[in-house]
Amino acid sequence: MFFMARDNLRQQDLPEIGNKAKVSEALSGRRAINLRQAKALSERFNVDLSLFVGRLTNPLRGADFD
Repeated sequence: MFFMARDNLRQQDLPEIGNKAKVSEALSGRRAINLRQAKALSERFNVDLSLFVGRLTNPLRGADFD
């Protein structure tokens, strides 16, 4: 959320995560982002991927992992 505030972004401004509903779920913690989304966000905001890794989902289990 820091990057959204810093860059004055809205949920629909983050297509890297998905549609507005998916962005809302990710921001609220109800949905974890996947590796593709994490990589896209790290590239967009020019930050290290590790900032987003803690929010990843294991696609085999569907649960969060660090």
